[in-house]
Amino acid sequence: MGKWQCTNEAAGKRTFENWEKINDSTYAGFAFTLQKDDTINQEKMNIIKTDDNWKLRVKTPDEKDFILFEMSTINLGQFECKNDSLPFPNRIKYWRDGEQLKATVSGDSLQIPFEFKKL
Repeated sequence: MGKWQCTNEAAGKRTFENWEKINDSTYAGFAFTLQKDDTINQEKMNIIKTDDNWKLRVKTPDEKDFILFEMSTINLGQFECKNDSLPFPNRIKYWRDGEQLKATVSGDSLQIPFEFKKL
């Protein structure tokens, strides 16, 4: 939880993720990328628990509905989600590495790593 800034973003861009615990079964997240002072990308995210199963939901402004990812792995300090119906990304993984938050989005042979520091 908290506010995070990506430390391995391309030159000229700044990416942030903000996460908040709403209750014991809901977390809300918002991610955005700035180029200079313009927002060039944004995503709303939720982690929700329904029927003892955790799910990650992701929505960009261009999408009508949230895209659903089922949590396939949950361990202390990490989780991985999947949606095999998508070409990319069909896997999203988050984990803590000391004081850093790391993530990967992947599909087919492409994998994009993210490294965040807490603000």
